[in-house]
Amino acid sequence: MSQDPENRKDAQAGGSAPRLLAGHQAFVDRLFAESGGHSWGLTRNFFEASLERSASKHFSAAAAIPEKLEEYLGALHVNDLALAGACAEGRAEAWDHFVATHRGYLRSAAGAI
Repeated sequence: MSQDPENRKDAQAGGSAPRLLAGHQAFVDRLFAESGGHSWGLTRNFFEASLERSASKHFSAAAAIPEKLEEYLGALHVNDLALAGACAEGRAEAWDHFVATHRGYLRSAAGAI
């Protein structure tokens, strides 16, 4: 039985329960709501996989004390994480927002190059 493309993306993005975030589902729900990821068409599973990748790079599995993990994740700019994920997924509206928001910086950087 084949998966639809959206479910396949979630599975590739880590749709199974992430190891570090297993006991933090309510916290992940809150971060996803704050991120506005739904407005870019991101799924919660995709967003959770992004958080998992970030946390796993920052912590070793043994050093992920729940309070420190939530402190780290709470300090992330989750709206930027969601926007970056949507751009990586090729969402046109996310790219339009990114370019409109960062146009000046992009032009300055291009001019410097």
